[in-house]
Amino acid sequence: MTLLSFDHVSRRYSVGGSEVHALDDVSVTIDAGEFVSVIGPSGSGKSTFMNLCGCLDTPSDGRVTIDGVDVAGMGEERLSELRNERIGFVFQQFNLLARTSALDNVALPLIYSGVKRKARHIEAMRVLERVGLGEWANHHPSQLSGGQQQRVAIARALVNEPVLILADEPTGALDSHTSAEIMCLFQELNGQGISIVLVTHEQDIAAASSRKLNFRDGKVLSDERIEQTLFLEPGLEATA
Repeated sequence: MTLLSFDHVSRRYSVGGSEVHALDDVSVTIDAGEFVSVIGPSGSGKSTFMNLCGCLDTPSDGRVTIDGVDVAGMGEERLSELRNERIGFVFQQFNLLARTSALDNVALPLIYSGVKRKARHIEAMRVLERVGLGEWANHHPSQLSGGQQQRVAIARALVNEPVLILADEPTGALDSHTSAEIMCLFQELNGQGISIVLVTHEQDIAAASSRKLNFRDGKVLSDERIEQTLFLEPGLEATA
């Protein structure tokens, strides 16, 4: 079943009086349950593609649909609801609230869903345990390692039970050992049926996926099925 569809999508910006084509006539479909990596040099269009996947931007031309619904026809309030209910975001720099516990960082999206405090904490603890951090629930980000902070960020992305996780350079601030642990977790989540779209500039990280989109100059240079490399803690292991 198709989850995301880009139909001849272009995105243009005006920069200093000139028009820049960040995306140029991109047509891509991503099915539910896929693990797709998006790779390319700076300025290739991969971040713009990610923003459109996450309903953080709208196309200049063409159509972006999620579960068959054209996002261009949605108002900002409905887009915000869609992001909160259906999409989880994971970022390179974690984006955690520094003075807030891991538990409350994870529970934050549930506030916007109108969930009461006790229920928020029960659900946040459940997903923290799911990513192996239950005993760290009351620690603040400064008390956690980089890998632990990223696990908190992933738990926050999971707390509303999204169908899609968008991960933007999620291992960019981590060492190779910790990167392998995080990619192992993403593969476990994908195995549980969550769709994942991951932006990276690292070929070994892209190898964690089963499909790779290679962007250059706003276009999809290649779209290929790849032999997935399985990440098993504590490091990189054999291919599937």
